Amino acid sequence: MDEEIREYIFDKLSKIQKEFTQIEQIREKAIKLNRELILTTNKVMSALYSKKLDEAANHLNHLIKTSKQATELISLKGSRSTDNIYYIKILKEGLKEYVETILFYNYFEASENIELKTLLDEIPNDIFIEGVFDFIGELRRIFLEALKEKDLKKAEKILEFMKLLYDNLLSSGIKSFYVRDFKYKLDGVRQMILRSMEDYIIAIYSSRGGKIE
Repeated sequence: MDEEIREYIFDKLSKIQKEFTQIEQIREKAIKLNRELILTTNKVMSALYSKKLDEAANHLNHLIKTSKQATELISLKGSRSTDNIYYIKILKEGLKEYVETILFYNYFEASENIELKTLLDEIPNDIFIEGVFDFIGELRRIFLEALKEKDLKKAEKILEFMKLLYDNLLSSGIKSFYVRDFKYKLDGVRQMILRSMEDYIIAIYSSRGGKIE
């Protein structure tokens, strides 16, 4: 009996060691991909804000290739769901920034719209939603730039789009159980929109010499 137990434990430990070795190899790859996603999203956004559209497009192509490697990794066939969850956790920040960047690029460079369904459908749902929240924050940034440039029509268009996204998120019925801090982040978006509305009214007031018709 002792021999049988010993052989079983040794055999089991050997299999576990092989599994952990494989997990560690994939984990290292996930860490590198996450780092590359974050680095490249920053390059795309920086190029867009600098109006270097050709440079942004080049970085975007690399970003898309990297994201495909990441989504393939978290959907490895034959791997356990618990392992996939671990890889997703490692890649969460990079994929979230990827979603934000793809949405912003599509919004910013409307003359070269990219296929959102193809690029974003493989992203885990909770990460996608968090990317949308970050995207709204980026809209707030360009809204303020429009006000600074006294482009009230552009600012109004951005503000209306922010409201539309908020209304869609609010009516979705998503719970914080599925998307961490969903309600808290949604409240943050509402406050952001309220501040933006105040900023917009002040800008109109200023543009009319202190008069509101």
